Amino acid sequence: MIKLDDFNWDKYNNKYSGDTKLVPNFSIKGSSAKNKCFSRESYAQKHFDIYAGQDAKSVKKDLEKGDCILMDDIFDITKNTIVIELSGGLIITIDLNREKKFIQLFGYNNVEDFTNQLQSRESINIFLNSSNAV
Repeated sequence: MIKLDDFNWDKYNNKYSGDTKLVPNFSIKGSSAKNKCFSRESYAQKHFDIYAGQDAKSVKKDLEKGDCILMDDIFDITKNTIVIELSGGLIITIDLNREKKFIQLFGYNNVEDFTNQLQSRESINIFLNSSNAV
């Protein structure tokens, strides 16, 4: 039996009284008029981030233009193409001659400079661990 003094009252903040009416938990970051979280459990923020696609380490099922996904690995670097493994196991081949904006995103002006930077496993790991690889 739980004593009244031992009960965690913090779960019932933001005007939630414990009755059957659902009241959104306004302390959850990322809540909006469309996406609301009603849970007051300790894991609520983590699960809400996954559901809302705000967790950078999870990849939502249907990607849209502008979505950011972590790069897990880069391999098969040639003069004009690279193969990238994205978070979630997605693998894509990028034709660097056709995707000038891709290399410019990382601060390079031409394909040769970009591919020269990625010639060793050590330089690839440094690149992937930088904040640019998102």
